[in-house]
Amino acid sequence: MKKLWEYFSKRLVSKLVIAVAVVLLLLTAGHVLLQVNNAKAASESAIASYGMNLAQSYAKQMDLKEYEQFLKDPKEDDSYWSIRSELDRYRTQIGALYVYLVKINDQKEPLIMIDGQPKDSDSASPSMR
Repeated sequence: MKKLWEYFSKRLVSKLVIAVAVVLLLLTAGHVLLQVNNAKAASESAIASYGMNLAQSYAKQMDLKEYEQFLKDPKEDDSYWSIRSELDRYRTQIGALYVYLVKINDQKEPLIMIDGQPKDSDSASPSMR
């Protein structure tokens, strides 16, 4: 066995075959990694796009006058609970875990104004309980 290995290790063809095999193996590994990363990016993009389409579709159906009135004086009144109930119904319809309306403040930070959880939910936004 040792003599066979010495014979192949001394031949140029054997060295070339091993070098080509290593290069092919590295190229294949690189290709697989690229494919996995591309598939991950594509799925994340598709999910984000689907979520945005759902949100835009719902926004077209929403009673904006009631929400605008709430934004003028944000407090937990009948308007707040009406919007929250509507968001909860929508959340249930689309099978989402969490749905909410946000307002971007002057520091460009999102503030949850109304979440779509039921009135007695433990997972409701802390600012809205």
